[in-house]
Amino acid sequence: MALLLALAGAPGAAAQSAAGTIAVTLRDTDGSPLTYADVKVFDEKAQLAEYEGYTDEEGRAVFEDVRPGRYVVFFTVEGLKMWADSTDSRQRATVYPVAAGARVDVAPTLLPHARIAGTLTDADGGVSRGTMIAHPVGRFGERVEDVTDSEGRTALRVSPGTYRVEFAAGTVSQWTPGRPSAHGATEFALPAGERISISESLPETGQVHGTVVDAAGAPVRGATVRLHAGEYETNRDRSNVRGEFALPRVRAGTYRVSVTSPRGWQQWLPGVTDPAQAGTITVERDADVPVAATLLPTGGIGGTLYGANGAPTSRGWIFARPVPDSGSEVLLSATPDRQGRYELPDLAVGRYLVGFEINGRRQYLGGKGAAAASEPVTVVAGRTLVLDERAATGQPVTLRARDGDSGDPVADFCAVLVGPDSERLPDSDTDKYPHGCTDSGTLTVPDVLPGRYEAHLRTPTDSNYLPGTERLAVPADQPAEADYVLDRGGSVSVHTVARAPGDSIGRPRRPPRRTEASVADTVVYLVPVRPEQPAPEPLRTDANGAATFVGVPKGSYRIFAEPPGRGLGRQWLGPAGGVGREADAVVVTVRSGRTTFPPAVRLDPAGAISGTITAAASGRPVRTEVSWLPARVGNPPAAAFTDVRGNFLAGGFGPYAWPLRFDDGAHPSQWSGQQPDAQTAATVRVLSGAVTVVQTTLTRGVALTGTAGGQWHEGTITAVGPDGSDLAQVPVDPLTRRYRLPVLAGSTVRLRYEFQTGRGPRTGWYEDAEVFDAARPVLIPPGSGGAAVDFALPPLRGGDPDLRRAPRRGR
Repeated sequence: MALLLALAGAPGAAAQSAAGTIAVTLRDTDGSPLTYADVKVFDEKAQLAEYEGYTDEEGRAVFEDVRPGRYVVFFTVEGLKMWADSTDSRQRATVYPVAAGARVDVAPTLLPHARIAGTLTDADGGVSRGTMIAHPVGRFGERVEDVTDSEGRTALRVSPGTYRVEFAAGTVSQWTPGRPSAHGATEFALPAGERISISESLPETGQVHGTVVDAAGAPVRGATVRLHAGEYETNRDRSNVRGEFALPRVRAGTYRVSVTSPRGWQQWLPGVTDPAQAGTITVERDADVPVAATLLPTGGIGGTLYGANGAPTSRGWIFARPVPDSGSEVLLSATPDRQGRYELPDLAVGRYLVGFEINGRRQYLGGKGAAAASEPVTVVAGRTLVLDERAATGQPVTLRARDGDSGDPVADFCAVLVGPDSERLPDSDTDKYPHGCTDSGTLTVPDVLPGRYEAHLRTPTDSNYLPGTERLAVPADQPAEADYVLDRGGSVSVHTVARAPGDSIGRPRRPPRRTEASVADTVVYLVPVRPEQPAPEPLRTDANGAATFVGVPKGSYRIFAEPPGRGLGRQWLGPAGGVGREADAVVVTVRSGRTTFPPAVRLDPAGAISGTITAAASGRPVRTEVSWLPARVGNPPAAAFTDVRGNFLAGGFGPYAWPLRFDDGAHPSQWSGQQPDAQTAATVRVLSGAVTVVQTTLTRGVALTGTAGGQWHEGTITAVGPDGSDLAQVPVDPLTRRYRLPVLAGSTVRLRYEFQTGRGPRTGWYEDAEVFDAARPVLIPPGSGGAAVDFALPPLRGGDPDLRRAPRRGR
């Protein structure tokens, strides 16, 4: 019997007589017993592992003395995880009731899977200890890993899907075939039953060691030494009491070396603060590279903070950031004492941008509102630079709002000025932005520092005005004024009914007849025609089949209805009944302050679609999501998913011609017929009460590749289609700074990026745009092998722009 561990304490005799037994037998997909599989018995909510053990040579594990209750059983076999009875979902796990004195048999079969066998050697071909990791590509599969044995071998069982394989040993890793990072690694498409073998050798390595001393030659404890390959940090260590550090197993190559002092400032070999001026070291195979780092001489910054009334204040803090700012997270700070005096000692010589927060408001040296408007200061060795700062006074900003239709003033509104420029405060500090409210139609916000702001205007909820957001520039030498145009939201009243028996599909529009029953609980989507316009939250119809969208921005929309089953099918609202394609749906025009009554949504009897999805290149089944809505539709209804054999069944379709969308993250998102959008997609004709069978192949498409420059730590790039739907999203490789997006030849996409930087998250669009409409379209030429787009994260904007007085329209 397997060695079993009961996590609860050993029960007494009375408890034993009232206990039950769980007997587990686990078999592989071919019926053979699975040995040394990890088995855990959880309570019904899967919050606590009550019992744990391993299967024996016959695939059995017996848990005796199980307290009466309800349990679920979990397995791990060579990294593959499964719940009994043969499911990867906790929600679908079988609950086993155990009664006193009863025996419960649990005999699942392992889920269909693929196997990866790996062998790891060192650079000389000898046996190497390490870990093999299978990383899923796309949305299906999960990260699985296991360690190698004494012969450098291991094996993983993985869910069917696409994977990249990494071998790691300590601080060194290698991606198959012989890549230092995921970029360029082979993508293995593994259907159920597939077995592959991989051999990988670790790269050639050396080591780096050395000491860190201060300007006087004394050892420095607690300095952090880092190696950088390009912008990517590969190794780090912290100096000990003797100032010593050691970086073993460094991949052979060329590196820059940075040293961060215990105080927090950063410098680069050979003693510079600008990373662009840093030198390099070369690590060769088996080499031991010495590095002697001497911290730069230090000086300091000190002074007194004063309030707007000229009296010293302790309510604030000071911060300094090295210049040039390479996107690092280095921020040195101090707080003043009761007399307003502060000191920032032990700063490395060099230039710094100095900022303050006084009485809850941020400013930069010289009373500037934005960093770009302030001049850096130079810290010299052995001296403390005295910088006194008084709370700055700004300019009054007068805001007015008027109705977009009538031109009449809007009396009640509030405004928040977010900024200035790129300055963003934490959510907990947003009350520190300039703000105010008025009931007179004119709002004057006093004392606003110069710079660019985003002005956010809101009115009372019952006014039905939509929130407005627009740019505002505040000069340094005169008051600012701005007029805003606010639009009232419109309303859309939707009524859903079941089509009357005998009424033919496609009849001209008309009001509902008495014989047509209202359909409650239908989820209604109001989908904007313009891709960049956000969709309102979907609504559910009431007992009368009615749902009313309020506060809807003016524009053009289409309506999609998802009934609650009951034999009725989903539809786009068409000009003469339901349709299956968005482009064929009727366009509903919403006007400011008015209610729109589209035709009634007549729901027809439903049919279903069944099919098999395979890869065009290999003919193998594909695990993918099958949907019928574009990805831009917010909170879409649940889609169907293919099983490990590529089969799916989806019901609830109205009897129309439907395009289908397939999205697995490994292939480019595509519509039926391998098309980039629903308008050009092939359609599946659905009949009421019938199942339509389809066979579909997915193309691997081509690659949109490139390099993402600039100062960032990690990030993703998303290809967005002409309708605003996300087609593919991939991480940018932090080592090579490269990305690879799967796209369809002949398609046009826009690129949206999201990066994490030392200044926080940065989002935008290629090329140097902030919104979808302004983004540059990228054409993937038909019949081509792909396209390439290189770009860099643009620097943060600064400066004092000219004031514009033209009226702004809220949006």
